[in-house]
Amino acid sequence: MTAFTLSYREVISDQTLLENWREITLSTGGTQSTLQDIKVAERANGFCYEDSTKHHTRNRFIYWRINYDVLELVEHSLDVNLTGNRVRYRFIDTPILDGISVHETYENVIVLVPTVCSVHRLIFPHPDRFHRQVRA
Repeated sequence: MTAFTLSYREVISDQTLLENWREITLSTGGTQSTLQDIKVAERANGFCYEDSTKHHTRNRFIYWRINYDVLELVEHSLDVNLTGNRVRYRFIDTPILDGISVHETYENVIVLVPTVCSVHRLIFPHPDRFHRQVRA
């Protein structure tokens, strides 16, 4: 009997389409600081929704990338086609620190973004909220 070896393969999606980003520029008005001269490494991470029993949160996740003062947030779903799911935040002359966190509540998804000047709270509607509005 031939032994079966388990292996994984990366599946690359069709990348010929242009990505439509919604771009938001934030001027925090932060004062000049010695921390603004620091070098921050590029970082990336992700978040998946807790309730995987519902079709609108199952196989759905958010990932982000940080490049100096730019934060890119993308939401993907393996079950549903999402539109308007890419947003790019630019914090003018304010490097983003490592430590972005995502918190899920009943109504919202909250993203905390630490920079050298402050912590920013980004609030997005939870997919459950959209689903409840459609059903009502």
